[in-house]
Amino acid sequence: MKIVKILGISLLGLIVLVVVASLFFPDRMKFERSLVMSASPDAIYEEVANFEKWEAWSPWIKMDPTIVNAYEHSDLGPNTVMKWTSTESGDGLQTITEMVKNEKIVTKLNFSDWPGDNFATWTFEEVEGGTKVTWSMNGAPAMLPFRPLVALMQGTVEKSYDMGLAAIKEIAEKKPSISWEEVTIDAPRWAIAIRDTISIDEMATIHGKCYGKIATFLSENNIEIADKPLCVNHGWDPKNNFIDLELAIPVADSIAVGEGMNMCQIPAQKAMMYRYYGAYDAMEPTYEMLFADLQRKGIELSGPSWEIYVTDPMEEKDQSKVETDLYFPI
Repeated sequence: MKIVKILGISLLGLIVLVVVASLFFPDRMKFERSLVMSASPDAIYEEVANFEKWEAWSPWIKMDPTIVNAYEHSDLGPNTVMKWTSTESGDGLQTITEMVKNEKIVTKLNFSDWPGDNFATWTFEEVEGGTKVTWSMNGAPAMLPFRPLVALMQGTVEKSYDMGLAAIKEIAEKKPSISWEEVTIDAPRWAIAIRDTISIDEMATIHGKCYGKIATFLSENNIEIADKPLCVNHGWDPKNNFIDLELAIPVADSIAVGEGMNMCQIPAQKAMMYRYYGAYDAMEPTYEMLFADLQRKGIELSGPSWEIYVTDPMEEKDQSKVETDLYFPI
């Protein structure tokens, strides 16, 4: 009995010691990690806002090959959910609770083996040399005996955050830097145009055919050309192989036009303009890049885009020097 009593007292003393020691540890995991990236906030924000993009940079996916993710989208906005299962790391889910485009994201994390709500916050701050990205954690309160374990785990989680930020930095800094010019068109511009919906295969011949017809009409009616030829892009569907174009030559004012032609007006407005250099038939990747960049920046278009053919390819034989200005109304 004496031995049992001694063991009981020793066990009680150990418990008291653990409890007292636990009082000196933080009651939750709480920290933040930051990294400056040579990229715009929008280029970084999209890597975090879209949970499916985490597959490319998440440190936990790299460390645990048994993780399987599933996604529940709410237009990639608040209430978007990422659930995961893992034989090594356990199961859980992460929910976006707050978003300020290109500025802030807050998520709630719940783990199957740890009670309570944990919150992670991302901020994206423009600084000299790029964007300062801060990723912070505010964990759920831990019961007293588990506080030492939380303190022990925090260092490992901080290293994982550093790995994640470094991976995002590598991805974001590889994205092309796009030099936009914001321009203002002070007055409406008129042009004689031919609009047609064609297959993408006809693109090689449609310009010469339409511009030739308009040029003949201008010559026969002694009408002066006011500016460089242009093309308004009303619609493009590569899956169904069609494009809706309006090819036009600017004139001083609205006039009566010939059969199969119409007057086209570029209204007074603001637009984002990009100077493209290269062959016309190689523009598709550039358009995809530009539309993606506008979407990242949260810029909505107010109408169809158009392009102005600054350089005549018949005069400039070096295709890399052929300039086409691409306009996106805002």
